[in-house]
Amino acid sequence: MAVFIYRRGCLSYILTKLPTIVGLKSPIRNYSAFYLQRKDLFNFLPNHKASIIFLGDSITAQCEWSEFFHNSIIKNRGLAGDRTDGILARLNQIVKMRPHKIFIMIGINDLLAGVSATDTLANYREILKQIKQESPETKIFVQSVLPINKLSRTYLTYFSPLTNTDITEFNSRLKSTAEEFGLEYIDLYSLLIKDGKLMTSYTFDGLHLKGEAYVIWKEAIERYVN
Repeated sequence: MAVFIYRRGCLSYILTKLPTIVGLKSPIRNYSAFYLQRKDLFNFLPNHKASIIFLGDSITAQCEWSEFFHNSIIKNRGLAGDRTDGILARLNQIVKMRPHKIFIMIGINDLLAGVSATDTLANYREILKQIKQESPETKIFVQSVLPINKLSRTYLTYFSPLTNTDITEFNSRLKSTAEEFGLEYIDLYSLLIKDGKLMTSYTFDGLHLKGEAYVIWKEAIERYVN
């Protein structure tokens, strides 16, 4: 079995293979010890029906949303390395809260891992379907996948080639999916791109965001959060 090292800061986590969930449009997943610890912790955190959930991967996880908005009912449920199948696998944690709002951004790790846009969107549709069925009063906001810049050597070594043209095409289909479900689609991609790529000043590694970019993100969604 191949071993994959996921680096977070200066730490490394050896990913362990878990069974796939039947029916998911994704190859076999590997999960880090960090991922599993955070996912388990989420089961024991307090629930609140008025909660506003930020759901996604490391790009969501790395922001302090409740502090940004001065709102203690905002819950960060971003998980580093997550993909659409991972969201589906832990979605029950979210819908059982019957949250007031969910802001979701997911898909970049699917695309980087070589999962097709079609399969990624099939999982995405299932996520939206389950939320609407199991927590019908929840307001869902679909946020675009963000652009990338020249990726660091770590990403180039372990992930599939991906261009901003690919991401633009995915976002176009994602917007159509959101509209099909009658949901608000928030285009963050166009706010962070310049000369066809994620602005260099907004990222350290070509993928994750610096503080200034989060300020732009926060300002773009503020009217929906409040």
